[in-house]
Amino acid sequence: MKQTHSNAAAYEKWFREQVKGSWNDPRPIVPHAQVKKEMADKKAGLRKRLAGGKAES
Repeated sequence: MKQTHSNAAAYEKWFREQVKGSWNDPRPIVPHAQVKKEMADKKAGLRKRLAGGKAES
């Protein structure tokens, strides 16, 4: 039980550091819709490349 509490405390400390680091990140905020579009474009490009690779096999 002591181990579990120790692990939970360590996780809590790590998590709080991650959140604080995120708040202090100087990079600009990227809107969710923009990220979704960029990822959809990347996925579409990868699917296209994979489909082309399968046709050559």
